[in-house]
Amino acid sequence: MRILIVHIYYSPDLTGTGPLVTQLAEDLAASGETVTVVTSLPHYGQTQVHPDFQRRQSFFHVENFHGVKVWRTPVYVPPNPQLFHRALNYLSFTFLSIVAALFTGPTDVILCVNPPITAGFSAWLIALVKGKPMVLNIQDVWPDGAVL
Repeated sequence: MRILIVHIYYSPDLTGTGPLVTQLAEDLAASGETVTVVTSLPHYGQTQVHPDFQRRQSFFHVENFHGVKVWRTPVYVPPNPQLFHRALNYLSFTFLSIVAALFTGPTDVILCVNPPITAGFSAWLIALVKGKPMVLNIQDVWPDGAVL
């Protein structure tokens, strides 16, 4: 099965869902599935993209990471965690993940891991364009995230 995972964080991002999605993708690949991940350039908890990813050769950084093909999109990195800047971060990933997914090749299913909830929109649109089913995995619900 060809699985496309859409999530904003992936190794080396250390947020709770980053390692979780990384391990899931690697386990699926180790069991024989073809796994592709669309994610952002690593930036969680930083004010800039991870230094190892700042000098990329093309718009999308594509790599094979432990048996998983990883497509990393540029992303707006917020200078502070306030609502407006977080929203720009999420929206930049949402739209660029759609573009990246168009180049990832055929897939059988799209798995979207939230948060952020905006990734659900991009995965839904990807599933619609590719004509494939989508699974929405909500890992955390934080309604206070929008409170100033």
